[in-house]
Amino acid sequence: MKAYFQQEDGTLVDPETGKLMFISSDRFVDDIAAGNCCFICGAKPGSAPFNLEHVLPDWLLRQFGLHSGSATLSNQTKFAYSRYKVPCCSSCNSLLGEKLENPVSKLVAQGRDAVMDDIDSNGPDLYFIWLALIFLKTHLKDRSFRSNPDLRKPEQMLSTLYSWSDLHHVHAIVRSIYTGSRIEPTVIGSMIVLPVEDADGVARFDFSDLTYAQTLMLRLGGLGFLVVFNDSRGAQSAIGNLLDRLIVPVTGVQLRELSARLAYGNLLINRRPVYRTIQDADGRLVITASIPDELQLERIEPERFGMLMNHLLRTGLPNRQIDGLDASEAEERILSGELTLLNLRPVAG
Repeated sequence: MKAYFQQEDGTLVDPETGKLMFISSDRFVDDIAAGNCCFICGAKPGSAPFNLEHVLPDWLLRQFGLHSGSATLSNQTKFAYSRYKVPCCSSCNSLLGEKLENPVSKLVAQGRDAVMDDIDSNGPDLYFIWLALIFLKTHLKDRSFRSNPDLRKPEQMLSTLYSWSDLHHVHAIVRSIYTGSRIEPTVIGSMIVLPVEDADGVARFDFSDLTYAQTLMLRLGGLGFLVVFNDSRGAQSAIGNLLDRLIVPVTGVQLRELSARLAYGNLLINRRPVYRTIQDADGRLVITASIPDELQLERIEPERFGMLMNHLLRTGLPNRQIDGLDASEAEERILSGELTLLNLRPVAG
């Protein structure tokens, strides 16, 4: 069995190469989240050549004409996609392209069916890791944005209130392409890939992330991704038979509602999975999940879900245009948590 040197903080180092095979939660917080080390290999600036990695990959920006567009940040300000980047060492930047961006971009370019067929044949790991990478980079970039853009106010970054230790698991998932760690199937979170209406004159790209629910939504033309990173599919179970009743393709707004429902399902989970990195009998690192025997959910509070849905529809449905309701009535219904915009089949029986 391969022997790794364990540092005092729990970080595992390959003694032959010096490679950080596992970065502990404390080191992730100190060197990556609060520091300026490469978020993949942990290299310090000056110890290796560095460049900038797009938060949303360059191929995606090109395919959907986003280089001249802007991301809407959580403080409701705009920031150009072309400058939406985080530091990364050159070697790891190339690795991300080789292991993730190139295979994903080729499949996305072939269309929705190619992606669905690939998941059916090879499993969801490639897309789960790729979406985790986007989620992680989004939060690392938030370290450079003020929560209040008014320069007269005290400086506080969007990331100030993040619990970075909660993102350590996402970091470990992303680093699996660097360490070669195997990801057990039980680690994969709720991940839904849906056909989305792709009509002329309608925005073909959409993106949102919910930090505390660890939920991400990404729309690429007629393809929609919904993913939760820390639930081992518990959120998918929490929303019951809704997905079985869903009439597809969905609209862009419906995709946002589904993201809100999946996120709320995750927030309802009482006893959560626990994730660890261990060595198997062959010495390979494995990311594992300890899952409670029974899925226990908190009491449903419709108004809490309504606030989450209202937040996500702020962009997807900015004028609250709902048939038969004016803007104030629509917002009241949304905040009540009782409104759905989904097209659902009737419950059998």
